[in-house]
Amino acid sequence: VAVDETPPEVIRVNPADGAGAVGTNTVVEVQFSEQMDVSSINGTTFTVSTGGINIPGKIRLNSGKVARFIPEQALEPMTEYTINISSTVRDIAGNEMGVPFTSRFTTGEGVDNFQPMVVSVSPENGANGVPVDTTVTITFSEPMSPLTINSSTFYIRGPGYYDIVNGTIILGNGNTTATFIPTYPLFAGASYTVYVEDEIKDVSGNPLISSFTSRFTAAETPNPEVQPTGATVTVNPRSIFANGNVSTTIIVSNINRNGTPVPNGTVIAVTAEPAFVQNTVGGSITGSSIGTSPDARFLLFKTYGAKIEFSYTPPDLTGMKPGATASGVIQIASVDGDNRPVRLVAQGAVTLFHVRSATVVASPDRFTIGQQGSSIITVTVKDYNGNLVPDGTRVGLTVAPIFVSSTMGGAIEGGVTSSADSRVQIFTTTGGKFTATYLSPSQISQAGTETIQVVTVDKDGHVTGLINTATIYFVQ
Repeated sequence: VAVDETPPEVIRVNPADGAGAVGTNTVVEVQFSEQMDVSSINGTTFTVSTGGINIPGKIRLNSGKVARFIPEQALEPMTEYTINISSTVRDIAGNEMGVPFTSRFTTGEGVDNFQPMVVSVSPENGANGVPVDTTVTITFSEPMSPLTINSSTFYIRGPGYYDIVNGTIILGNGNTTATFIPTYPLFAGASYTVYVEDEIKDVSGNPLISSFTSRFTAAETPNPEVQPTGATVTVNPRSIFANGNVSTTIIVSNINRNGTPVPNGTVIAVTAEPAFVQNTVGGSITGSSIGTSPDARFLLFKTYGAKIEFSYTPPDLTGMKPGATASGVIQIASVDGDNRPVRLVAQGAVTLFHVRSATVVASPDRFTIGQQGSSIITVTVKDYNGNLVPDGTRVGLTVAPIFVSSTMGGAIEGGVTSSADSRVQIFTTTGGKFTATYLSPSQISQAGTETIQVVTVDKDGHVTGLINTATIYFVQ
C-alpha cells in the first residue's frame, strides 16, 4: 500500500483573493488538493475575520476536499474580510499543510440574489471551420465560484455524443471567464458540443439561470486522396503479457471506401492512445510509417493492396492487480489534406494481462518454539493464461501485516528492498520462478503461525495486490 507523505494545500478559494463587491450573503469555500481529516478543520483552524476579530459561523466539510464557512449572520457591507487556514490542518494520512493560507475579499453594498448567465461563447454557436487547436471560452455575467467550475459542469462532447474531450479549465478576468483547453487537437471536420451546467454558481451561491449548450465544427482541409470508410483489423496474438517488451502484429486489410478498395498510397492514421476510443491504455505503434500526423498521437501509413501492417507494444503494466486485464485499442482513422485524423474507420482490441497466480512452497514449514531457523521459499509465478511469466517479472515477498492482521515477526532475505515500502522485498523471475529465505525470529515463546505473502508491486515498488500465501508453523 502506497504511503502518502505529500502535504495538502489550498488550490481554490471563494470568494477569490482580492475579490470586491461580494454579496453580504456569501458563503466562504476553500478547496484542498486531497481528502482532509474532518477533525482538523474547525473554528480554530478555519476562520473568517474583519479588523482582526473572528466572526461567528459554522464549518462544513463537503466531499472531504471542500470546507465551507457559513456566517451566522450577513456580512457587513463595504467591509474587508480575511480568510485564514491554519498550517496544522491535515489530510486523512495525517500530513499537515505546513504553510498557513490567507486570502482577502471585500463586500459590496448588500445582498446578491441575482442569478448569473452565460453572455458569450467562443467559438460562437454554429461556427464552422474552427481551427483544430482552438480553445473554448465561456464569459459569464459576473464573477463565478471557481469551486463550481470543473469537468462535470463545463465540458465538451464530440465527435460522438458519448465522447468527452480531455482538457484543462483556466479561469480568468476575475473568474468571469472560463477557458477549456483541449489536451489534443480536435478531429478535423468533426462537430462538437459545449456544455455549461446550471450547477455553476456565482460568488454568493446563486446558480446559473439555465444550462447552456453551443455547437461548432472543426476545420477540415480537402483531401486529394480518397478517404476510406471501412477496414478489417486482425490482431495476432490477440492477448499479450504487458511488460512493455512483448508486441503483437496488427494487419489492417480491406481498406475501402464504400466497399471499393482504396488506391495504393492512400494515407491513413493509426494510434493506440485515447483518441476516438477512451478506454485504451495506450502503447507504441511501430512499422513502415511515413511519419507522424500533426496530431502527435497518430502515426501515418500508406496502403499497398488496400492493406498495411505494423506492430503494437503495450506499456509496462507492472502492478496490475492479480488476474486483472486491460485493453489496448488500435484505432484506424482517415485523414484530411493536412494528414490530420478525421474519422474512425476501424478498430481492434488487444487484451493485456500480467501476473495472476503463484504457488508458494516453504521448506521447512514448521519450527519448534524457541528455535531460530530458516526456510527456503520457492515461488512459481503464472500469468493470466496459466503460463509461466517472462523472465525479469517483478514480484514482492513480505511477512508484514499488509494482507494479514498479525505476524510472528522474522524477515525475508534476498531480493531488493522496495524503495516505496521497506516491508517488501522485490524479486525477479527466471523461468517463472524465484527463491528467497525466511529467517524466523530469535525468540518465539508460544505456538502460532507466520504468513508469507506473495504480492504484486508497481514499477515504484508499491504493493498492489495479494497473489498467494504460504504458512510457517511454530509448534511445541
